[in-house]
Amino acid sequence: MIRRKNNQLPENLPQLQNLIKRDPLSYKDEFIQQKRHYESLLSLFELHPDEYNKSLVDLVMFMAQVSSCYPDSLKDFPQELVNILGTHNTVLHAEMRMSLQNFMYNMLNDSNKKAVKMSLNIMVELYKKNVWRDAKTVNVIATAMFSKVTKIMVTALRFFLSSDESKDDSEDSDSDDKSKKKKKKRTTLDNNFSALHLIHDPQGIAEKLFKQIETRNEKFEVKVLTLDVISRLIGLHQLILLNFYPFIQRFLQPHQKEVTKLLLFVAQASHDLVPPDVLEPILRTLVNNFVTERNTSDVMAIGLNAVKELCAKCPLAMNEDLLRDLVQYKNYRERSVNMAAKSLIHLYRTSLPELLHKRDRLNEVINFDPNTFRYHELIRSLGSAQLSLCMVASGVWDAYHVEYLYPWDMAAGSLIITEAGGSVLDVDGSNFDVEYGRCIAAGTESLARKLVEVFRVD
Repeated sequence: MIRRKNNQLPENLPQLQNLIKRDPLSYKDEFIQQKRHYESLLSLFELHPDEYNKSLVDLVMFMAQVSSCYPDSLKDFPQELVNILGTHNTVLHAEMRMSLQNFMYNMLNDSNKKAVKMSLNIMVELYKKNVWRDAKTVNVIATAMFSKVTKIMVTALRFFLSSDESKDDSEDSDSDDKSKKKKKKRTTLDNNFSALHLIHDPQGIAEKLFKQIETRNEKFEVKVLTLDVISRLIGLHQLILLNFYPFIQRFLQPHQKEVTKLLLFVAQASHDLVPPDVLEPILRTLVNNFVTERNTSDVMAIGLNAVKELCAKCPLAMNEDLLRDLVQYKNYRERSVNMAAKSLIHLYRTSLPELLHKRDRLNEVINFDPNTFRYHELIRSLGSAQLSLCMVASGVWDAYHVEYLYPWDMAAGSLIITEAGGSVLDVDGSNFDVEYGRCIAAGTESLARKLVEVFRVD
């Protein structure tokens, strides 16, 4: 009876699988027999990859289930599956592809931690190789972010952050450095964009991740990864997660570890739909802790730039008194600080100029009479066109008009104005050409257009 039952084992894979898990050594010969059968079917599959082979699918499932019992014999098994999917993904039969995908998805719920980690790594690798780039794969990987095993959770978080570039760099060290970096940078951005957009329930995932930070005692580095994912989800999908901002506010100190990343998370999680009164406490914390003369100039500049980035997403978070206090740093002795303050002025000149003092706003040309304007000597010159153009770029002057110059007198200054966000036009209103030796430069294009009408000669 026992011998007859053992003879039926090659035909009954679920029973053999159960017996192997109980006693791997006693059933190693049966396993080797099934492994040889798998290798022969795999060779046949390579000849006709577009045909469905149910026996091969059943054997793949069997080998995967017993891989933990014979790790030495099946050490190359995961890579074989990756190679099959990577080579034949365009012609693979739909049922076979679905069977393999469902198996990988179900493995994330397995009790074996190594099997879960291996399955997750395979899905991430196949996603990066453009084999499985569907929404189902992304959302299955997203469930791994809530794993109780820290390594599995970190792998899933890094997938959405695309922070494993260093691992790829070490593996491809033989290729050309410059072309490799450009290619990987482009791939990283594409992966990040696609994965974050394919999540079905971003609000629910963000709330679960935030609750996980509050309840689990993880390392600070793991919390930083989780905060990064949450902030990207909030900013990308414009979510409302009001508890996130007070939580991150208590870490905004100059001496805090990874404080620059935390400042980035605040900027990423800010958008127009967040109530301004929720962001205002963070804004005041940034000003009180960073923008103060007891800190170094670098810390002050970082604080001002962080305020600017937050206000660029939500301008109403700033109030008039606080903005006018920050604007005073435009005359600070350190260049990094005064440039950061001037960038904040430029931001509110275009978004909410009424919050600025009148002297910091852009002066507008109002009701000029061209006939009267020509006979008045209202033009002041510093004797250097380059210096005058730089005065416009820095915001000291509102506009500047000049004619009959050589190209080298205007080339550098006009470029500086353009990079600073200003406008440079020809006197007839067309695009500026340095060869003509004439220009109208202004802080905004609307002001430059009005000055074109003023200087136009009929």
